[in-house]
Amino acid sequence: MGAGAAASLIGDHSHVATGTTEYLTDAVPFIWSSPIWFPLLVAFATVSLAELRMRAPRTLVTPRQGVAGVAAVCGVLAGIVGPIVEAVIAGAGVFRYADDSDSLFGVAPWLPALYFAFGVVVAVLAEIAAKDREPSVRSSASGTPAQR
Repeated sequence: MGAGAAASLIGDHSHVATGTTEYLTDAVPFIWSSPIWFPLLVAFATVSLAELRMRAPRTLVTPRQGVAGVAAVCGVLAGIVGPIVEAVIAGAGVFRYADDSDSLFGVAPWLPALYFAFGVVVAVLAEIAAKDREPSVRSSASGTPAQR
């Protein structure tokens, strides 16, 4: 989670430094160029998507197909919900995108793609983390799987 918070701060700083994003209030403390709520919001989104991934039912498909399918669903959800949340926050006057970057309801038109990629990555990382915690299975002498 620390790496994700750092990555979110780096990405947001690049948007602030280039003038793509401008925060319109300093009512809360800032971490680098971001209000303190920004990495917390990213962390909440990350945990929510990971939890969604882990609660998704397992199907009778290969692990690769299952991960790809659920990851795509997480990506689509993030690609829809993320820009909507940003549009609501921007509409409330908390921040704004530059005039040449606000053509999607006041937010950047590239946000759905960014959030889609975020959702896919979180889903795949959640699957990897879950597999690392599963007990290993090996074949017993009778050929049936046995717990180690």
